[in-house]
Amino acid sequence: MYFLSKLENKFFLLLSLIILFLFFKIFIFFDHYPLHDEIISFDRYLDWHRVLRKDVPNNHLLTSLLGNVLKYFFGFNFLLLRSISFCFLILILIYFTKIFKNSYFLFSLFLIIFSSDIIFNYSYLFRGYYLSSFLTVIIFHEINQIFIKKNNNNLRLLFIINFLLFIHSLYTIYIILPIFVVIFFELLKEKKIRSHINNFIIFFLIPTLIVTYLNIFVTGFAEKFSNNLNINYILNNFFIIIKNTFLPGFNSIFLNEYVNNQNSISIFQNIEAVCLNLFNKHFELFLLLAISLMISIVKIFSNNRNIFDKIIFVFFVFFIFLNKDPFTRVYVGIIYFFIFYIFFNLQFLKIFLSNNNKFIIFSKYFLFLFFLYNLYTVQPNIKYQQLKSEIIKINNIDTTCENYNKLLTQYEIWIFINFYPNICFYYYDGENNVLSSTKINSLYKKR
Repeated sequence: MYFLSKLENKFFLLLSLIILFLFFKIFIFFDHYPLHDEIISFDRYLDWHRVLRKDVPNNHLLTSLLGNVLKYFFGFNFLLLRSISFCFLILILIYFTKIFKNSYFLFSLFLIIFSSDIIFNYSYLFRGYYLSSFLTVIIFHEINQIFIKKNNNNLRLLFIINFLLFIHSLYTIYIILPIFVVIFFELLKEKKIRSHINNFIIFFLIPTLIVTYLNIFVTGFAEKFSNNLNINYILNNFFIIIKNTFLPGFNSIFLNEYVNNQNSISIFQNIEAVCLNLFNKHFELFLLLAISLMISIVKIFSNNRNIFDKIIFVFFVFFIFLNKDPFTRVYVGIIYFFIFYIFFNLQFLKIFLSNNNKFIIFSKYFLFLFFLYNLYTVQPNIKYQQLKSEIIKINNIDTTCENYNKLLTQYEIWIFINFYPNICFYYYDGENNVLSSTKINSLYKKR
């Protein structure tokens, strides 16, 4: 036990030093400017009365909730909001060291992160992909404990985490559905389905339906009654609002152009298009998914398959027949489940790495030096400074709120209101946002 404790302390110290170095590199020595999607999140979801709004797939609910908590206690702080994703990267790394307990596996994981532009750069943006990936890591750990190690039977926690994952964002259905399909078949095979169906209803289905209805209500309300966003109007017109918000809210969440678009091409043409897109633009993601698929196929048709092999296999079957081509960034929200799966199937390398012949020693040193080189050279990509020119223009003008109305475009004013929420009062007159240094009347407000 003392040895294990000492080993864990070593991993923790090593991980802490790497994380500290990355933190300084990302948050101290790099200039941060927002993405367009981040401004949308500030505008639509960074208020308590709008946090449940879920029009189009933009709102990552749990990230918005955490953002509102931080805003409430510390005020609007762009870097603090961006640090949410980085914190979930840290938690993913902690879980990784807890499960695999091998420093060379840890170096390899960092090399995967550093090699992928999208995986690395989304680790510091105010988007919810790292939060969802962290939840998939918890799910991976719990499935391992329940079905592989047989250490516990805490399916309630598994249902709760899947509930959180689903309400966080719709794209998580890509991984949730395969997990549930395989788990229920496993329980059915073990004749345990009846004892857990109530837990599924209580800890996943009911809370999911409640939160989803609230999403529909708030989204429909924002669309139909945008000029009456106050509690008094809701109380005085409750039944009218209930009646008139469901369909607009439902359509906006589940039938919008991003969710409901059906490919006119065939399933096989879509697979080819998705693969070519990933292969050409994000080869690291393509490789991780391809390796996962190959491992699962080999093990599915062997006598050595386990529940993870079935989940990965069902994921690809589901993905194929869904016939969708999601935004590439969606993969970041689930990719760590696949990364953990790959390392889970490379456990035999622990024995290989424990040998002390010259080739193994050389390989270890090479991996370590290659890791150090990548740690030193990796940099945030400037393409994620999407609104840099707009922010610099706003900063360089540095004038009164009234003059901003003349010197900025409406798009720039919209950015200004949400990125510098405490400087000017503003009023939307139906066509334009109008800035003011003072609160001219009750219609003027601050973000």
